[in-house]
Amino acid sequence: MKNKLVAGIGINDSDYPVVRYAYVNGKRKITWKCPFYEKWKNMLDRVSSHQNYGDSGVSPEWVRFSGFKCWMEGISWDGLELDKDLLVKGNKVYGPDTCVFVPHWINSLLLDRGKARGNFPLGVSYQQTSKSTKIQGPSKKNFLAQITKKGYLGVFHTIEEAHRAWQKEKIIQIQESVNLWAKEQSFNTKVADSLLSVAWKIQLDVLEGKETKLK
Repeated sequence: MKNKLVAGIGINDSDYPVVRYAYVNGKRKITWKCPFYEKWKNMLDRVSSHQNYGDSGVSPEWVRFSGFKCWMEGISWDGLELDKDLLVKGNKVYGPDTCVFVPHWINSLLLDRGKARGNFPLGVSYQQTSKSTKIQGPSKKNFLAQITKKGYLGVFHTIEEAHRAWQKEKIIQIQESVNLWAKEQSFNTKVADSLLSVAWKIQLDVLEGKETKLK
């Protein structure tokens, strides 16, 4: 319904029906959804699901559907995902100055996966030693290094070694991804520069023996 709050946040001020229906065998079914509205509602749903934690919000320009649609109409978006923190690290507000549409594989480059890895550094997890394995002392390797897409990087003696393996591979992964993306129509130089700055930061962490944090 027009002007009814969407996801408890947004206002659908569209001057046309954003969903179309038809009756098939006596049952009403959706035959079309406005792609602009779908992207807008998906964004609002994400914000709504995180609002209790204070993790994200929506700019005044995008509270109304018309503002979001106007922004979308001026850019490439088909088959792409809306991201809010590649341009501005740590950004928590969805808006025209902070968001960009990117391919999924670019959008997933800097995932933190904090809940999955617990207290370990990025790319590191603990691998339980098999009961049949009796390796003890300095020869024992228990720390697994993995990275998105490539997967297994090796098992190491210490957390620091495993994390360093992840750091070095992540630098390569970011650089190769940017070079590959540069051949596509959706390429965004500002996002590319932001990603390469992250790769440079990781390189500095390696040289200084520091842990890399993406948040």
